[in-house]
Amino acid sequence: MYSAIFERKSIRKYDQTPLPDSELASIQAEFSTLNPLLSDLNWKIEIVKAASVRNFLGGNAPYYLSFYSEEDRLSYENAGFVLQQLDLLLHLRGYGRCWMGAARPKTAAEEDLPFSVALAFGNPAEPLTRTAAQFKRKKLDAITDCADPRFEAVRLAPSARNIQPWFFSCREGKILVYRSQSSLLMRLAMPTLSRVDIGIALCHLWLASRRVNLPFNFFVEEGAPAKDGFEYVGTVSDQS
Repeated sequence: MYSAIFERKSIRKYDQTPLPDSELASIQAEFSTLNPLLSDLNWKIEIVKAASVRNFLGGNAPYYLSFYSEEDRLSYENAGFVLQQLDLLLHLRGYGRCWMGAARPKTAAEEDLPFSVALAFGNPAEPLTRTAAQFKRKKLDAITDCADPRFEAVRLAPSARNIQPWFFSCREGKILVYRSQSSLLMRLAMPTLSRVDIGIALCHLWLASRRVNLPFNFFVEEGAPAKDGFEYVGTVSDQS
């Protein structure tokens, strides 16, 4: 998955040829390999066809991965963390994907878990990859004060409207994770998407940590230092 970080792109044009049932079953089998950010949350992913989804911003993807989760302070961060693994896995399998913040299923999941977010996918009808120069992202010093090569992978993480609402601060052997307190308009229009974005960025940090054999331990600590213009989300420790 790590290698996909440096070439993935959001795909918005799709071939409408249906995937074989065996291929959809193979994709579904990947669900059991995914690692959650939080181990004690009840969540589920469903593969649904476009006809079962309302996408208020349009798009022609033939399939969607719908993520459902019980509600928790970090449930949307967990959704981003888990689904981003599928984003990267599907990229490696040759499929296009695109995060869809305005998509909603027409019917609820069987367990009636609340819907969190959707990821569109299908066979791409446009180039699947891009070069490093084609990424439009903030500079490293705008997203972290850590002198750590792992954060190049974090910098390339996708986010709603490319806002990159995160900041990572290194203090006393820990990485403090903060989320930008976005404008009132963004809070009203997309109240949960920035939380999903944090989970996506954390997924990239986890993959980068795993690549250099560093532990990744995420937790919420009491009394974490505040940061102006940001909300504390949690802490990552690479100590065993």
